[in-house]
Amino acid sequence: MKNNMSYKKLEEIRHQQLYEELFEIMIKKAIELDPQQVASTFIALGFRLYRTELDDNDFKQVIETFVKKGKDIKPFVEGVLDKKRVH
Repeated sequence: MKNNMSYKKLEEIRHQQLYEELFEIMIKKAIELDPQQVASTFIALGFRLYRTELDDNDFKQVIETFVKKGKDIKPFVEGVLDKKRVH
């Protein structure tokens, strides 16, 4: 059981690191380019990856979950995509 917990914790850490890395790329590109183009690209790539990894039923469930949970998605706080800010 202890090895399973260690593996789960390691996966959580890797997932958080991946999120932070991709978030940084997304913000940088959204400042340089049109944020809607960046968003649509990330979504398209994500859905293609889901389509590759999941069977038809699971893929459909993922899409339905995104639609249902869409109302719960919060916008970024003001200033995150301030195009005047130089990094």
